[in-house]
Amino acid sequence: MSKMSCKPVAGWAGRGGRGQPPPPPPPPPCPAVPGALALCQLPTRPAVTPLPFSPEPSAATGPDGTTFGADSRSFLVNASRFYPVSGEVHLARLPAEQWYEQLMRMKGGGLDMIAVYVFWIHHEEKQGVFDFSGRRDIRRFVSLAKSVGLKILMRLGPWDHGECRNGGHPDWVLTSCGKVRTTDPKYLACVEGWYSALAGELKGYYHKDGGPIVITQVDNETPNWQFLLALRQLGLKHGIEPTFYSKTGWPSPGPGYPADYPMLPYFGNPHDHPWESAI
Repeated sequence: MSKMSCKPVAGWAGRGGRGQPPPPPPPPPCPAVPGALALCQLPTRPAVTPLPFSPEPSAATGPDGTTFGADSRSFLVNASRFYPVSGEVHLARLPAEQWYEQLMRMKGGGLDMIAVYVFWIHHEEKQGVFDFSGRRDIRRFVSLAKSVGLKILMRLGPWDHGECRNGGHPDWVLTSCGKVRTTDPKYLACVEGWYSALAGELKGYYHKDGGPIVITQVDNETPNWQFLLALRQLGLKHGIEPTFYSKTGWPSPGPGYPADYPMLPYFGNPHDHPWESAI
């Protein structure tokens, strides 16, 4: 065995790899004040003036008079800023007997909103045959979330991803419904059947009705704004009426999207990398 030798290297060679500089040193301590706790003056951020949306969305008012709205800076509850702390939960992936406990755990852990995928493939495995029973009982799940005090961002699909087969599309859609995730009339006709059935399960559970659903997301992570608007129109046609229709903030809409684009983009700060970006 050859003798081990060491040699100097340039740059930082600690955790993260060679060439990564060490973190900057902490700021100097505040000057001590005899008999008092010394508090440093943190730098102040410049004032942010909220910008209006185009078009300007109106807040929805519940039966108890509580309003839910938004401006370009945050959501608004009774005109006060609301920055939701949200977690993801998928009803069909949990036994229905565990729903209440898990929702209580989320609420007890400090969450005030949940994002919920409903996977089309879980509810219409055979075309035209819908199953909303057991762990697929959307109305029961939403009712429990309301009783616990959690708002809901309901993610409708048709494409959810969520590590579900076909992104949540039933198998038959891939062979019988034209070009998926487009405005192909054949595909939209299949989606309309799903939205129509889903609308019946969600009826009466929007904020305007006193329910917990404040936002619905259609599809997931697509720049095809024409497709998203077609899905929104289908939802409204069948009575899916949240306060806001939304899309993920990435990717940006493709070229040519209208100035009055009515899809609310949103971003989240992942719990495991909070230092990487600021909201």
